[in-house]
Amino acid sequence: MKVDPSVVVGAAMSSQRARLAAFFGVGGPIVLLAVVFVAAFAFITYYVSRLQEDLNRTAAIERAADLSEAVAAFRTLYTSEVVDRLKGQGVVITHDYAEHAGAIPLPATLSMQLGKQFAASLQGLSTRLYSPYPFPWRSSEGGLTGNFEEEAWRALNADPEQPFYRIVSDDRGRRIRYAVADQLRAACVDCHNTHPDTPRTGWKEGDVRGVLEISLPLAAIAARSQAGLSQLFRVLLFVLLAAFLALAFVITRVQRAAQATQSVNLTLETTNRMLDEARETAEQSNRAKSAFLANMSHEIRTPMNGVLGMMSLTLDTDLEPAQRELLETASHSGQSLLVLLNDILDLSKIEAGRLELERISIDVRALVQEVVNLLTETAADSKVTIKALVAPEVPARILGDPTRLRQVLTNLVSNAVKFSAEGEVVVQVAASGDAGLRFAITDTGIGIKEDAQQTIFDSFTQADETTTRNYGGTGLGLSLCKQLVELMQGEIGVRSTLGKGSTFWFTIAADVETEVATEDTSARRASETSKVPTEPDVVHHVLVVEDHQGQPDGRPGNAGENRLPS
Repeated sequence: MKVDPSVVVGAAMSSQRARLAAFFGVGGPIVLLAVVFVAAFAFITYYVSRLQEDLNRTAAIERAADLSEAVAAFRTLYTSEVVDRLKGQGVVITHDYAEHAGAIPLPATLSMQLGKQFAASLQGLSTRLYSPYPFPWRSSEGGLTGNFEEEAWRALNADPEQPFYRIVSDDRGRRIRYAVADQLRAACVDCHNTHPDTPRTGWKEGDVRGVLEISLPLAAIAARSQAGLSQLFRVLLFVLLAAFLALAFVITRVQRAAQATQSVNLTLETTNRMLDEARETAEQSNRAKSAFLANMSHEIRTPMNGVLGMMSLTLDTDLEPAQRELLETASHSGQSLLVLLNDILDLSKIEAGRLELERISIDVRALVQEVVNLLTETAADSKVTIKALVAPEVPARILGDPTRLRQVLTNLVSNAVKFSAEGEVVVQVAASGDAGLRFAITDTGIGIKEDAQQTIFDSFTQADETTTRNYGGTGLGLSLCKQLVELMQGEIGVRSTLGKGSTFWFTIAADVETEVATEDTSARRASETSKVPTEPDVVHHVLVVEDHQGQPDGRPGNAGENRLPS
């Protein structure tokens, strides 16, 4: 059946258009990948912004801590190296030092002046020093003026070593307010307790006298970290875009490969479906042919049996020698034709599935002897001796189809005799596996070429063209043997060397008969045995090998004839 290419191509194109629509449409791989890319971009943007905020906060805290430590370190140094030394020399130390000649500022006053210098170098920075107990001259700016100041005072009194800070937003923008405890030093305790304007007495070393706050705008810190974060953002965006393009490229290539594969698969499916239809049509035609051949062979065989019967009756009458020779030739030709018709009929039945095997008792040794007896006269005419070797492990009786087994064995032994000009033909039977028999027919004939051994069991096939001319035959016998052996759940094969002979072997499944034969079956077997043609005047050899106790190892007397080909 011819496959229409337009049907296959049209189906493939329709399928490809559907796949492309699914590929680029809603829910397609590219759309899904784009959604993933957008989500990843949004995540990276969010992550970078959070990272920038965290970095700004951390940088602001570190900067404020550095400034507060610088102020505290300078105040300590000023107190120990300047104030303590000059205080004993009569130098005035006061908050309004500018109004007194030769006076110097208090440590707290100088700390505030230092904070103003820091603010001048960094826009938006401010410092404060406040307490619930400010000196009178600082009551307006040194007290607790808001919630943050009060929270800072309480937190630092509870833990002077832990700084207190908050990120706040007001009219000056987002900024960090960073507060540390201003603890009294030993040199300052006496001054704070004895000063005439002190708001409180009873101070001791380590008390939290006040709070030093550094207020730092985040914008100044963000400007420094913005460049680095922008570079990181650009790198991440580039990596993400590259990954998106790479994945899109890979998905596109994979999708195209999948489309090509599916298109080929669709073409193959369509072709296979058409081929299946063509095969079914051919099988139906073959079955019809086989049925026709079976019917025709049967119809031809019926009158042929009549012709042969009439020839046989005519040969029993008084005939002149020339007439008898003509009739015998016609009878032999008719017999050959009848064999050919039987082979065709059997092959047709097998191909049509109408050949059924019997399952009755078979005496293996008697069956082998029948075949040998049948062909002994023909073998003697060719100066060929037939021998049969049956191994002792072969059961006495098996269940199977004796007619088909005899047909296969007769065909193979007959071929062995036909293709042997002289020498011998050996029929060997042995057990095969747990439940089977192996038959091997070895001859000393012309042999078969190695390449011809591969096709020898095909219908209408012989070893070469000269075989038909020299020996006759149609090439159906071995093909029929192969199909019959396979029906008996066995195998068949050949080993041959050109000019030295051949060994045809086959196996069959054989269940050992265990039932005791009834009178009917015994009578049937006796009837079958009585039908075997015998020629008492013709010498032939039939050897059934049994165990012989005379040998030291228990082997039969003729050990060489008991060995089957492997």
